[in-house]
Formats: sequence, C-alpha cells, structure tokens
Amino acid sequence: LRVKVKTGLFDDSRPVEGHVDELGSPAHRALAREAVRKSLVLLKNENRTLPLTFDGGTLLVSGFNAPTPRKGGGGSSEVRVFSATSPLDGIRLAAPAGVDVEYVPCCDSGAESRGVQLGQVAEVAGRSDAAVLVLGLSMDLEGEGLDRVGNDLRLPPDQVELIEAVAAVQPRTIVILIAGSA
Repeated sequence: LRVKVKTGLFDDSRPVEGHVDELGSPAHRALAREAVRKSLVLLKNENRTLPLTFDGGTLLVSGFNAPTPRKGGGGSSEVRVFSATSPLDGIRLAAPAGVDVEYVPCCDSGAESRGVQLGQVAEVAGRSDAAVLVLGLSMDLEGEGLDRVGNDLRLPPDQVELIEAVAAVQPRTIVILIAGSA
C-alpha cells in the first residue's frame, strides 16, 4: 500500500484522463515488446541453437500454446488488452522471406493425452530445418484458484512426449514455455 500511496494511486487525480489516445499507441507497444525481450529467460542453449537463423527452408511450429494469444489477467484482474499476437503469428511475422512456417496442431489442451498427433508432428519435424514447440500451461491448468495439486511443476505428460518425439528427429528443436500464474 505504501507504494500505491507514494505513486498517487489513491489521489483524486486521474492520470489517464487526457491521455487515452496514448494507450496502446505504437510507443506503448514498442515499450511492451522491449519489456518482453528483457524479461525472457533462456534456460538452455545446447548446440548454440539460438539465435535461430536460416535464409530459407521450413520451420515447424507446434504445441497448443502456439495459435492462442495469452493476454494474461485470468481470474479477478480483468485485464483488457488492445490487441494481442499469438506466438504462431509472431513467428510468421518475424520469419525471413523464404522461410515456410508450417504449423501442425498438437497437445490441444495441455491436459492428459487427447489424441496427440505425435507421428505427424515428428514427420514434419524430421523434414524441417528447425522446430519450435510452444508449450506450457493454459488458463485451464493455471490461474486464480487453479493451483496445481501438490505443487507439481512438471509439464503434462503429452507435452513431454511431444518434446521427446520432435527432439529425436530434429536437433534444432526450440521449446518455448508459457506459464506464469501467481
């Protein structure tokens, strides 16, 4: 509370009034992108896979978190974003000309195995130049009032199977984990 009082959050003045047109502006979006870049955590970089560079070829993208923008704010926070980009769309936007980004759905809810198309994903991974798996937890598995039983921090088994299947055929496999509930 001391910080809120010190920053004026309890004052009668409305700091946003008169600046509504700045909310979600290109400058704000650039600042948000910079914050994301500076807050990412690289856990491992075996074989110097990152930064991922190639001039052409195929990049496989898979994982249930790939096509869905994560806006945060589940539960009582009621975060309303101006716009959001899914990891898949972000990868497509960032891919250089000549790189074919091929999306193969898998691990559709992050819960226990539900018809995971491991064979299809592994087949595409094997003929691709690199693979990006966007995994982690969904709003169904984490969030306010959805703490995992026994403080279990492991990935759901179907996601572990996906990582193992793809890494077995594609040495340039990158795993992006999206999580972060309180």
